[in-house]
Amino acid sequence: LLPQTVNPIKYQVKFEPDLKKFNYSGEVHTEIEIAKATSSILLHSKNLAISESYFTEVEDGKVMKIDAILIEFDLKWTTLKITFERELKKGCGQLFIKFQGTLNNQMTGFYRSEYISSNGEKKFMAST
Repeated sequence: LLPQTVNPIKYQVKFEPDLKKFNYSGEVHTEIEIAKATSSILLHSKNLAISESYFTEVEDGKVMKIDAILIEFDLKWTTLKITFERELKKGCGQLFIKFQGTLNNQMTGFYRSEYISSNGEKKFMAST
């Protein structure tokens, strides 16, 4: 179970699949409520590479960007821990994550499927 100190409110996810190389890139912007000040966020994650992450919060009317300084994966629990350069204050903010993954054929997560088109051609699609 994930800690109850960080609660997602709304997600905006963008996927860019490459059906020739069977991989994808993407990003997610998550509106988050921080119930208790913390310097890290724990999320579920499986088979992703994270290339960038930061958190934004409003302080004195200004949007403040807080960069991630450490990204750790726990393969057994399929979690991702993002540690930031300073403590995230109680209240609402935005978490940004840029990621890459593989479109495998295991029918879990974001994966690839093949089908035969109406003209008999083998094609691929990405699915969740």
